[in-house]
Amino acid sequence: MGFAALAGVSLAVLAGVVLVPPYARAVEAEYERRCLAARVRYEEAMVAAYDRFIAAAEYDEALNTRLAMSQLGLFPGDQVIVVDRIGPPRPPGLIIPVGRELPQPPSPKLTHAGRRLSDPRTQRGLLVLSAAAMAGAWLLLARRRREAGKRAGGLGAS
Repeated sequence: MGFAALAGVSLAVLAGVVLVPPYARAVEAEYERRCLAARVRYEEAMVAAYDRFIAAAEYDEALNTRLAMSQLGLFPGDQVIVVDRIGPPRPPGLIIPVGRELPQPPSPKLTHAGRRLSDPRTQRGLLVLSAAAMAGAWLLLARRRREAGKRAGGLGAS
């Protein structure tokens, strides 16, 4: 039982030192990739909205009037201007994307563990601990084998 426990702990520590830092980096890279993909989707939606805006500017008289008022300060003298304070002013028929939906960030515990285990001093310390636990496990196994051999030898002589 002692051998299995010590060897298991030793292998678990070794696996953690070897596998957790690259896995944490891979998870962070995947998160970054998903963030960039969300940004690309948002920018593509903005390009589509600008394309609709440019297409509407050619034939939409209300849009051109509003553009002249908002960008150039030109107001028609024969019309009454009513300002809607409820929401931000938008040209008619133009749909602007609401915003970027960012993906869920990776677990902070995983990224913290990955950074801690990436430190060479921490790696060395844990590798020495793992080697010591494995050596202790082998010593327990050798001692048990020696004791089992003495018992087996003692039983055969009687």
